[in-house]
Amino acid sequence: MWLYNVAATPIEPELQIEDPPPFLNSAEFVKENLEPFDAWSPVEVTWDFGEETVATIFLSERLIAKLTAGASPGWSSLVTKDGSLAQKM
Repeated sequence: MWLYNVAATPIEPELQIEDPPPFLNSAEFVKENLEPFDAWSPVEVTWDFGEETVATIFLSERLIAKLTAGASPGWSSLVTKDGSLAQKM
């Protein structure tokens, strides 16, 4: 699951089959770049174990991602459209 780019957002996709992940999401998909997380970043993960297991990820009380069991990829509030690294939330 892509959360954010840890380096400058590339204009062109860098996803290559022969390259190992992680990959940077290209500008075509990125709505917003975040500063990289550190040990003091206010990150919270909440879990819902109802009919479907759902993890929601918050940064500074802002929802940035959602994961469900078996979903690939998960959902991000930081992308403009669905792609191979994240779906639009």
